[in-house]
Parts: sequence; C-alpha cells; structure tokens
Amino acid sequence: MAALMIGINYVGEVDRVDNLFYVKTRAFVLMDFPVIPLGSYAIVIRPGPQADLAVPIGFSLKSWMMGFLRPISGLLVFASIIWFCVITDGGKKIAQINIMPPIITGLTALIFGIVSITVRGIARATPARAAEIARAIDLPEESLPESYRHRPTGFEVVPLPAQKVQTVETIDNA
Repeated sequence: MAALMIGINYVGEVDRVDNLFYVKTRAFVLMDFPVIPLGSYAIVIRPGPQADLAVPIGFSLKSWMMGFLRPISGLLVFASIIWFCVITDGGKKIAQINIMPPIITGLTALIFGIVSITVRGIARATPARAAEIARAIDLPEESLPESYRHRPTGFEVVPLPAQKVQTVETIDNA
C-alpha cells in the first residue's frame, strides 16, 4: 500500500563547498516533491557527531528548481524505460514502430540529472557564490578552500603600444 507522504523537508542541494556548507531549500512536500518553498538555508557541515547547522540565507531559486527537477528527471528515466517496453512489446516490435520518443526522453532526463549534480555553478558553488554564502553565514572568506578564493576577473585589458601616425596626402587628378 502506497503512503501519501506530506510534510516539511529540505530539498535541492546546490552550491556545495566541500567540507564547509551547501544550500538547500526547506519546503512543504507532497510525495517528496516540493510544493511550497519555505526559505533557503546554508547547511553548515560540522565535524563530529553534532548535527549540521541550518542558517537562513534567503530564497534560492536554483535550489528550489533542482529540488523539483531532479526527482522529475529520475521519474522520466524510469517512465521512458517502461514506455519503451510497452510500445515495443518487450523489444519484439522494434522495427515496426518509432522508438525515438522514449529513447530521447530517457536520455535527456538522464543527462539533465547527471549535469545537475556534477557541473560547477549548479551542484558546486562558483567562487563568487561561495564567498557570498560565506559572508551570509559569518564565515571568514579565508576559511574557503584555495580553489574558491581565486576569483578570475575576466579578460585583462592591455593597452596597445603607441604607434607613429603618418599623414597621407591624396592627389586629385581631375
């Protein structure tokens, strides 16, 4: 018998800085899907047996969306496998029908799921976001790992050396 799961839970882990903190959104959930966001928190990882500390940091749309879209991508992978098996009669009718919709749906959902948990800027914090969260939770920026303290500034603008300008006269033959 399936139970209807209703409650409040933390969803959508994003902006992780290894061994320091990550961001999750606290939400009212129905069947483990976030329905109503209640705020986002930096979860400060504390060593030892003590529980991690949740510090409110304001609403994180990225955390909310990942909390909603990651479970959906998992369900789509599972549903596309069932869809493929049903329309092909267990693989017996592959040559007779178009099998691309369930394959494309499943692969797209799988790729989204993998990208959402591996790409820096989604799962892992960018240096700027790590510094922003550290300031919000009163953590000194020096406590961030070295890879998060180096913030590239973009392209460097280098002035060109001055060149001698020649004046050119035009001759009108008319």
